[in-house]
Amino acid sequence: MKRIRTPGVAISMPPQDADDQHVALVDRARPIFAGQHPAVIGSALAELVAIWLAGHQVSREDHQQLLELHVETVRDLLPVVEAEIGTRSK
Repeated sequence: MKRIRTPGVAISMPPQDADDQHVALVDRARPIFAGQHPAVIGSALAELVAIWLAGHQVSREDHQQLLELHVETVRDLLPVVEAEIGTRSK
């Protein structure tokens, strides 16, 4: 799968290390989510995003910017993932 680098993900590490770690983490998570109902996956992802945001000791405004960047990245990844798994948005 073609990976799209998330801007700002490698603040304290080299970008390639961050990319390698994110690919490894996604590869470990895929089997956990496989076969689960989309609503269950969505709920789990929402909680994980909240954990991710809470881990940033920044202002609410900065949290909002991080969340907007996250949603933008998801939108960028969607066609790549759809092509990989053979689905597409309606």
